[in-house]
Amino acid sequence: MSLSFRQIATLLESADERGLFTPASATVRVARSKAALLSGACVLLEEAALPPIAKALVRAGGFTKDPMKRFLGTLNALLTLSFGTRQEVEGLYQRLKHIHARVPGAEALENSLWVYATLVDTSIRVHEMFVRELDNAGWEAYYQQSVHAVPVFGIPRSAMPGNLDAFRDYMHAMLTGPKLVVTDEARMLAQAFLFQNPPLRWGDLPGTTELPESWFQKPIPSLITSAYQSLSVGMLPQPLREKYGFHWTAQDERFYKLTAMAARQGYILLPDRWRAWPQAREHERRWQE
Repeated sequence: MSLSFRQIATLLESADERGLFTPASATVRVARSKAALLSGACVLLEEAALPPIAKALVRAGGFTKDPMKRFLGTLNALLTLSFGTRQEVEGLYQRLKHIHARVPGAEALENSLWVYATLVDTSIRVHEMFVRELDNAGWEAYYQQSVHAVPVFGIPRSAMPGNLDAFRDYMHAMLTGPKLVVTDEARMLAQAFLFQNPPLRWGDLPGTTELPESWFQKPIPSLITSAYQSLSVGMLPQPLREKYGFHWTAQDERFYKLTAMAARQGYILLPDRWRAWPQAREHERRWQE
């Protein structure tokens, strides 16, 4: 029995049947926000900068034609991990195990660790940028809960850095070191992620059920997609922007900051039913029963 398998068994046995995390946990407070939608292209570009991952995504097929599929799969996994019942989390583990067995290179520890690390890192940055900042203790709690749940992704806890500072050191070493190389495959994926063709419709996005039904087939306006592209490139750590060859000027930086400020202010003004995932509200109801 592998270490990660023993840890997932212990994790599920000790978990409350209502889920891994309580409504008051740092994980739930961060994950309940739909601001995660803004991180989609950024996290996918970070993942693809590790050559075995870019190669695996291209070989798996479909991601260049339907890049939203990859993002939705990742997003649904995170929502299940954060808000799912114990049974749903176990089902997620089995699905991920099956997917990793079919995709060459997906089970390699270094690859899996980098994918999970990009999710943790972008969750922190997006929450701080668009929702609210947590203090050091709050982010340390969030990180430790991420370590606690990592066996669901087939990763032993011992592979994760021991604390948030060590995790930031790991991210810095990866971003500035030689392991991340933007290959032709990564550039192909970046083109697909950033410039959807055909353009996305409102109904293609998760969490849009609150919109009028007449909107679902309408394409997202080009002004919004341009702002999203700016946010995606701007959120990339500078070393990765340079490796992807994005031309980033002082004007781009000003537009990025203005877009981020507008998005944050607009997000704050939305009613909670638009800001929070339906899964989060169901999770809260379940724990109140």
